[in-house]
Amino acid sequence: MILYLRTAYWKDKTCLGKAVTTAKEHHVNEGVLISILLIEVIDAEEMPLISFENEQIKKKYWKFRNYSHKDDEETCRFIIKEMRKYSDQVTLMDALHSYVKYFRPEEILVIMQELYTLEIGTVTSMTSHDLGQILKVLQSEYSNTKECMRVAKLELAYRGVLEWDDMRCFRKCLESSPIMYAEMVSIIYKKDNEDVKREESADEKVINSVFSLFYDAKFCPAINNGNVEKEKLFEWIDEFGELLRQQHQARLFTSLLGTVFSNSLIGEDG
Repeated sequence: MILYLRTAYWKDKTCLGKAVTTAKEHHVNEGVLISILLIEVIDAEEMPLISFENEQIKKKYWKFRNYSHKDDEETCRFIIKEMRKYSDQVTLMDALHSYVKYFRPEEILVIMQELYTLEIGTVTSMTSHDLGQILKVLQSEYSNTKECMRVAKLELAYRGVLEWDDMRCFRKCLESSPIMYAEMVSIIYKKDNEDVKREESADEKVINSVFSLFYDAKFCPAINNGNVEKEKLFEWIDEFGELLRQQHQARLFTSLLGTVFSNSLIGEDG
């Protein structure tokens, strides 16, 4: 039936609306109804049939990526708008990667920050690629601005599908300030004169994720255009020491500083 409808649709596009009405009159299951709706080529200039369906149907429909659509800005923006309400993180990232040319970096950043409100979806072999390409747009735009921290938080949120080298803004934040590095230290190391590392109620998944990231993190503080700025380096070191004292972890200062400096660039003085 679906194949027949698809063929008929290309001859007479009005037949699809009639098919949807007939399907509902015969109380077909939601899967069949969605298959009929997916035949339509989405065009924002003509209100798509899915727009007239209930919330439950929309939530199922917009988790698919096998629909056809007109490739223009208005239509692609319509699709992303609907996905932000009804889809999942993986499917939305897939679509956003495809339509990224139609969105400004600030719009992309806002969309990505809203993803947490959606369910994750089914992670595929392409998920890391889609995410990486979207992040490249944001990193290129914001890596040298105050918005770098917003992108860094996205990189942290998707640490599970990103490699360290993909986390450019997070690395930039570590290079410019020791705050996030000290926060990781506070999570995985015990305090001075403390018998246990952490309370039993702590989230083990978070701890394990931070632990992995902490030991993957390779960065050089106060680096700018391939060179270390000495004055900023001393500021970074002083602030890091103060943060550790505030966290009651001052004993770690020397060893952790040695770890960080092992990633430093080789300068003219060797």
